[in-house]
Amino acid sequence: EYKAAVNLAKEEAFLAENAKNEGVQTTESGLQYKLVSAGADYKVQPQDTVWVSYKGTLLDGTVFDQNDSTKFIANRVIKGWTEGLGLLGEGGEATLYIPAELAYGQRGNRGIAPNSTLIFDVKVHKVGQFVEPETK
Repeated sequence: EYKAAVNLAKEEAFLAENAKNEGVQTTESGLQYKLVSAGADYKVQPQDTVWVSYKGTLLDGTVFDQNDSTKFIANRVIKGWTEGLGLLGEGGEATLYIPAELAYGQRGNRGIAPNSTLIFDVKVHKVGQFVEPETK
């Protein structure tokens, strides 16, 4: 509980300062992002399959995850990823600053402490648009 409280305080201070940085925008949910490039006009939808590369770090700079090429369905990841991907099309790149409540919250996850803010550098390589199957 102590670590969760400390991380929440660090998050509040970080996000308040980060919001002042040039190019950083904040969504209604509290997700912060900085676009490098928005990519194609068609933006990732929650049901789309995406091919991405990314690096995930904690506030102290510790890299906790990195992948040069992976694919997944956009709504099968943490909320902050789903929302952040929705800002990008193919070729889009951004840094996502994901508050704990849009990530793993108070439970944490595999080496990520409770209430940790996550920072991801993300590039969308391809978007496979979901097509509703035809019914006969």
